[in-house]
Amino acid sequence: MKNKIKMAKEFVDFARSVIDLENSRTLDHFFAKIYYYSGFIYERLGNLNEFTPSFLDAYRAACHRNDEQTQATVINYILRSYIKDHLYNQAANLIEICSLPENVSPNQQARNLYYEAKIEAIQMKYAEAQVHVIHAIRKASEYVGKAFRIQALKLRIIVTLLMGEIPDRSLFSDPD
Repeated sequence: MKNKIKMAKEFVDFARSVIDLENSRTLDHFFAKIYYYSGFIYERLGNLNEFTPSFLDAYRAACHRNDEQTQATVINYILRSYIKDHLYNQAANLIEICSLPENVSPNQQARNLYYEAKIEAIQMKYAEAQVHVIHAIRKASEYVGKAFRIQALKLRIIVTLLMGEIPDRSLFSDPD
């Protein structure tokens, strides 16, 4: 399995080096996919924090090209990296500075809202965290990964408890 991941890493590194030379609007969706899989592979290798500077460069380039899908993908992976490395203040600053484009997939929006909720919960902004996690659950399509829905529901329950409220019983018996 490790060998296949290393082969995939070599491929995405090569693909990134090739697409960085291109400036064609027709490749925007491809840029987003390459950066998505780059983040996925680097995370599996345990090197996501080493890849964060490349994500920041990619975000800058995507902003110059007005490539909204790549912007959303890269912002979400940067937030994920910051949360994983416990850099919550940097993540909060990124959220304040960079806004997620409006015309991106609902799954990217849901992921971004989930990360915002997690950061706000850690910063003890429970009311904002609860609003964002509820929106994340609603934005996520029913076909989104089951693990995401479970994590989002867990975060919602934790935030509700931290607010001093008792979660609705239906949250615990969700059929998903």
